[in-house]
Amino acid sequence: MLQQDGGVSDSDGDGVIDSQDYAPNDPDVQEKSDLSNSSSESGNSRSNNSNENQEQKQQILAAYDTGVSNANTGTAQLGASINAYNDERYDEALSKAETAASKYGTAGDKFEQAVNISLRIGHQDVQRLVMTLICTR
Repeated sequence: MLQQDGGVSDSDGDGVIDSQDYAPNDPDVQEKSDLSNSSSESGNSRSNNSNENQEQKQQILAAYDTGVSNANTGTAQLGASINAYNDERYDEALSKAETAASKYGTAGDKFEQAVNISLRIGHQDVQRLVMTLICTR
């Protein structure tokens, strides 16, 4: 980390102070637009790697979205189970509780899948993806 007088710092050493740097810990990103431009760099191996990473990022997003959807469905089923139980419809309550448990299990599997793909991509690209998710969702 480079620190200048007055407490101004440049954590990633890219020449842009942290307070003005979109990603202060990533020397390849200074502005939000750098995230979308990262895959347009020249070089065949870089291009192939970027395409592969883009596909993996899409897989992460798909797994994450599926996980969220299953978690939401599980929560709705759990609520329906509680309502059925309170109305003394015990068979229905049990069925809905089992569905909720299944949906929560699937959600956990999808979140784990997203994490595993993220670990394969590597730290810098995962950081970029997370920054993109934070800024767009």
